[in-house]
Amino acid sequence: MFLEPDRIVSDQPVTLLRGSDRLVADTLDYTGEDQVARFKGRVKVQLAPR
Repeated sequence: MFLEPDRIVSDQPVTLLRGSDRLVADTLDYTGEDQVARFKGRVKVQLAPR
């Protein structure tokens, strides 16, 4: 884990859920200042119909 304000880094698999939508990735690097999330490795997204 990277200890910098507004930054999240994971070299472990991550799962993000929003309602019925799901995103799974091998790694995550998120910068809150830029509001940019970078996912690397195998990335799978499942979007539920609305």
